[in-house]
Amino acid sequence: AELSPDGSRIAVTTRSGSTIVWSSTSGSRMASLQGETGWVESARFSDDSTRLMTVSRDGIVRVWDSSRGLLISTLPTPGCIVDAEWSLD
Repeated sequence: AELSPDGSRIAVTTRSGSTIVWSSTSGSRMASLQGETGWVESARFSDDSTRLMTVSRDGIVRVWDSSRGLLISTLPTPGCIVDAEWSLD
């Protein structure tokens, strides 16, 4: 699980290829991120908590709108990715 920098959201990844974003204050589901085709290895929130990056065993890095669950962009990689971090540059 990954807590957003502003403390408002928690992202939970699954082996089945989904990621759920929960409100840390109310406990309600904010978004269900669908579209992964492999085990989701990790999720990382952007510094402003508005974006969520997921990496999975299918070798694709995905960037999502963390409150609406919309896929913003994808980045195919040459192999399995197990973790990633945001960079300010």
